[in-house]
Amino acid sequence: MNSGDSMSILLVDDNAGDRLLIRMAFQGDPALADLPLHEAANGRACLDLLARPDENPIGGRPALVLLDLNMPGLSGFEVLDRLQADADTRSVPVIVLTSSDQDGDIATSLDHGAVEVLCKPLDPDRLKRALRRLGGDWRHRLDPAP
Repeated sequence: MNSGDSMSILLVDDNAGDRLLIRMAFQGDPALADLPLHEAANGRACLDLLARPDENPIGGRPALVLLDLNMPGLSGFEVLDRLQADADTRSVPVIVLTSSDQDGDIATSLDHGAVEVLCKPLDPDRLKRALRRLGGDWRHRLDPAP
């Protein structure tokens, strides 16, 4: 993470119901509940937020992007490509959230730069395992010392 980054998570999904379910999953899990979760309703809103890190409500770059694949306008694949093409956002890890369990979508997501692919509905335990694999600050936040 860069010095201007936060431990915030940016959730990008065009489906308000899915965003609500994910927000509820965070709130219902003690290890995730205190992580700041910000939302963008589509790929364009995501890119606009990330283009202005000092002016957005996140307070810098997010520590993680949770990205839906199937969105109108810019698809998740297009957002991944743009994030990877930009030196300022290339280092932000992206976990793709999808209702597709097709191997092609999973492989393509990873090929486009996602660090993980999780199927919807979001399972908080699978998300925590993915965050632990990212290591660093995530491991400290999820597994605090006694």
